[in-house]
Amino acid sequence: LVHTSFRYVNEEGQLTDEGPQRMDNPCVGDCLDVMLHEFLVLFSSVMVRRSIVDQAAKAEAHGQPFDSRWTNSQDYDLCLRCARFGSFAYVAQPLTLYRIHGGHGAMGNLPRAFGFHSRVQMDFVKRYGSEVGIDEAEIKRRVATFIGGRAESAFWQRQFETALKLCALAKELGVHGPRFEAVEKKASRPVWIYKMKDRIDRLIGKKR
Repeated sequence: LVHTSFRYVNEEGQLTDEGPQRMDNPCVGDCLDVMLHEFLVLFSSVMVRRSIVDQAAKAEAHGQPFDSRWTNSQDYDLCLRCARFGSFAYVAQPLTLYRIHGGHGAMGNLPRAFGFHSRVQMDFVKRYGSEVGIDEAEIKRRVATFIGGRAESAFWQRQFETALKLCALAKELGVHGPRFEAVEKKASRPVWIYKMKDRIDRLIGKKR
């Protein structure tokens, strides 16, 4: 399987980023363990041998390249399954343009998208974890790290509703803990407190 670097563009095809994305992508060679931390392959850029896709399909009860359970993460699921049968190569050139529509983020509803992402991870390890030495406890730790980082990022971007939804997702997945409790506590405070704090920070920054 081969994948490439990429650039973000808007609806008019104009570049909206500061340069090529993921130039030092770690998903190279035997990268199944790397991908079970986070999916860093842009599927729009992927080329893969048909024989590998066929192997990945035949290994499943449904016998298909894509699993219908994973509405928002079928690409992730397929790449994990392909990684069982072949290595990955990476072209560190932005040969793909990724279009963002209507000012929305690349993944739209983040709690929903991250939920599919994490369930794919956990389901894959349940079936094939013994092949790479990853058990249920380890994949839950990785899922908690992944979602926890996104919840904290949402909070610092003042996206409180998203942060709380990600904490709720952690509960659904059985990975909730002190890290999420801290985010929930902060994101549940009145919004005006943070508006005032941000205003004060900006004023102090200008004086400096």
